[in-house]
Amino acid sequence: MLVKSRVSSRERRADLVKVGAMFRRIHDDHLVETARVLSVSDGPLGIPHVRFSVFFERGRFPVFEDGPRILSLSSFTEFYHDPVEN
Repeated sequence: MLVKSRVSSRERRADLVKVGAMFRRIHDDHLVETARVLSVSDGPLGIPHVRFSVFFERGRFPVFEDGPRILSLSSFTEFYHDPVEN
């Protein structure tokens, strides 16, 4: 019997979260938020976390960089779901 693996889109995105990878989200007010992964590691309870820097852009205004920031891997893939080609 053939067993199909059901992998969610979030799990597929989690596989893409590697050091140096970039992900983007665009807000309703056209603010573009781009995250660059600095590291991925397990926290003290074994939950994977992503350390990243984030860049904000809006129209003709200069880019603003902030970070580093940390989110759990599941939260990161929920917020930053659009991979960016490097």
